[in-house]
Amino acid sequence: MIAYKEMRSLEYEINRRRGEGDRQSVIPLTNFRGIEIRHFATEIARLALIIAEYQCNVLYRGQILALAEFLPLKSENWITCGNALRLDWLSLCPPTGTGVRVQREDLDLWQESRDEAEIEFVNEGGETYICGNPP
Repeated sequence: MIAYKEMRSLEYEINRRRGEGDRQSVIPLTNFRGIEIRHFATEIARLALIIAEYQCNVLYRGQILALAEFLPLKSENWITCGNALRLDWLSLCPPTGTGVRVQREDLDLWQESRDEAEIEFVNEGGETYICGNPP
């Protein structure tokens, strides 16, 4: 959440200096990936990012535009429920210029996560940063 909010702040400052302060963000939440071992924590992390996006929209674009863009909530899920030590990180954060479909074959123990929608993700360039706190 903090990384997303800071990037939005930088984006707003750049847009403001260009005279486009009310411009819609081009930083998609789906670029911020996460892995949580518990299903409930997975949903909380996803919701926290959605709320952070809404808060940034209110701050940088105003209440009316923020509400117009907030609902309906998107069904995409970019926070994966599973064990970060056992998942294939390349399927979650593909190298530059490749497209990967999220694989969930490692999650036999996590019945709840099988019902989550899979999404396709294409990394169109740039950098991939991985931060974590594994045991």
